[in-house]
Amino acid sequence: MTIGPIHLTVIRFDGNDFKGGILPELKAVRRAGIIRLLDLMLVSKDGDGNLTSMQISDLDEDEARGYGSVIGGLIGLGAGGVRGALAGAQAGALALSDKDYGITPEDIEDICGGLPADSSALFILFEHTWAISLKEAILNAGGGMVCQGLLDPATLINLGAELAAAAAAAEKVESGAS
Repeated sequence: MTIGPIHLTVIRFDGNDFKGGILPELKAVRRAGIIRLLDLMLVSKDGDGNLTSMQISDLDEDEARGYGSVIGGLIGLGAGGVRGALAGAQAGALALSDKDYGITPEDIEDICGGLPADSSALFILFEHTWAISLKEAILNAGGGMVCQGLLDPATLINLGAELAAAAAAAEKVESGAS
């Protein structure tokens, strides 16, 4: 089974009225084959502090078992070598086929305990399916991942501030050295 990069995003919302724009957009990118939704969980906290949740996945039981096996095997490999990979693959296959994505109701309460009343959190775990053939081409060319990450606007702004500070410090050193 070849899988693309897996991405977890957690988004907080003030209020519990989403105006119907998120699910249609999510359906559009899924339909276009850009992502596969491994798990989506929306948790809402009402004015009294009660939590409710909704969960969606694109995986049927066999697919969930396959993903669970691969993900569990990789985690197990890192934790305990080949023996850990075998144990992790078995545990992961069982967990995902039982719709256990590793987040228990207690975990949800812990994670969402800090949410203010009348707010929500959206957990989205998805696979970048568009990247599968690119990943295979890179591997076939002898390439390997060095690092990866997402750059959001705030990260780019912070990077610019750090570069400006480094340039100012270098200029100060140069002017003092003359």
